[in-house]
Amino acid sequence: VPISVCGRTIHWIDSKASFCDPQVHEESGSKQFRAYVNRFGSGMVIYWHGVVEELREVDPNVLLVDAFPERKDIVMLARFEEDGENEDF
Repeated sequence: VPISVCGRTIHWIDSKASFCDPQVHEESGSKQFRAYVNRFGSGMVIYWHGVVEELREVDPNVLLVDAFPERKDIVMLARFEEDGENEDF
């Protein structure tokens, strides 16, 4: 990380062994993901048992998916070090 998934920059990934519906998202996900976005930037959450389609685009900073993206959809991004040098992956 960082990577780009389908054109969206991802700085963190969270994995949930559950299904995401509006109630689950509001009760357990929304606040947690907002804290991650505030600290690390945009990210991705993998709900292994599915995601209600309407939630996929609720937050432009949090990509909700139901499987790890295919290799063709992932682009490794350069990481910048504190000395200004970048490290390619």
